[in-house]
Amino acid sequence: MKIFSLNVLFILTVLLCSKEAISQNENSRFLFGFGINAISFNSYDVDEKITDPVTLETQTITKNIKGNFSDYYNPKYFNIHPTSIRLNAAYFITKGISAQFGFSLNSIDKFLEQEVKTQDLSYFSISLGTKYNIARVTGKDGFGNKEWFAPFAGVKYGMVFLDKGKSNYYDFELGTNLWVSETVGFNIQTEFKNTLKTEEVKKHFQHSLGIVLRLDSDADKDGVKGRKDKCPKIYGPKALDGCPDSDGDGITDREDKCPLEKGTKENNGCPEN
Repeated sequence: MKIFSLNVLFILTVLLCSKEAISQNENSRFLFGFGINAISFNSYDVDEKITDPVTLETQTITKNIKGNFSDYYNPKYFNIHPTSIRLNAAYFITKGISAQFGFSLNSIDKFLEQEVKTQDLSYFSISLGTKYNIARVTGKDGFGNKEWFAPFAGVKYGMVFLDKGKSNYYDFELGTNLWVSETVGFNIQTEFKNTLKTEEVKKHFQHSLGIVLRLDSDADKDGVKGRKDKCPKIYGPKALDGCPDSDGDGITDREDKCPLEKGTKENNGCPEN
């Protein structure tokens, strides 16, 4: 838990040194994240030996013990260690939709209250999927002042390895990015890994905490990157913040009522008659 506390302190320190907020969009198509993860199983197998009273023969029966849904969120049952690493990357496609890749490492020492008797079990997962920025339903990249609060929902498909077992899985996730600068954000999310081979890897939750970094892009190749480009999809000069000026009168086309005729600012870009 000491390592966990240090990781959280580092993340918060980075965030508090930041300034303005912005979400992932056409100006920042690439997003990278890293942090810690906790794995919580809601069921486990336990072997019980039963002796026949007549033959005195002993046989082993495997029983599945299931916990309550709330056990998924009880820190008491979290598997979290110095090696509990999570990495992810996302690429903005359009209208709040992004493609994403995920990679996680962990060590499993308990299934609810059932502790692993031998050494910890190695855990590794990898996935591909998509996610949607929920704030886009309002036409914005986030909620709140400067659109700093950007919740999302996603689905993924991948493979998880637990010791010698492995299983494909599909994944549902909910989370949010809390943007506090043009390049840095705080990420909190939880996801349910619905494994297809439960006899090898039980269904489980993965809770994650970390930071996300976005990279400025220049989609229209005009040399104006990120938030500085007021017209990210249209080529324009740096002097006009990346917006075009078709008639060369110093007034951008989006503010010029006569974009094909030279005019004055006093006349909203139109020539004086």
